[in-house]
Amino acid sequence: MKSQPEAAHAGGVIDLVAVARELHADAIASAVKHAARTILREPDLRVVVIAMEAGATLAEHHASDTATVHVLQGHLRVRLNDRAVELGAGQLLPLERGLAHDVEAIAESAFVLVLARSAA
Repeated sequence: MKSQPEAAHAGGVIDLVAVARELHADAIASAVKHAARTILREPDLRVVVIAMEAGATLAEHHASDTATVHVLQGHLRVRLNDRAVELGAGQLLPLERGLAHDVEAIAESAFVLVLARSAA
């Protein structure tokens, strides 16, 4: 049974570990070896849980919003313009708007991506 993201809109609690577990099952079956689910979508905020199998990558891209990457489990390598950052469970990496980066799962991993949109 899929976790219900609507709980966050009603002030409910979302079990991130359960969502990550479900997404790992999806990632295993996926040709790209990763899966994602948006668990909260508001005009100024988006929260996404992403699960990646070991060796999976998210190709270089630019975040259009200020973002954070918070590792729930596993080990990620995030390549930035000038360096690579290794992240383990419990670590958080802030990313400024427009920063080019890619993500590689060194081990089976799950993380929370938070995108904060500025008022236009």
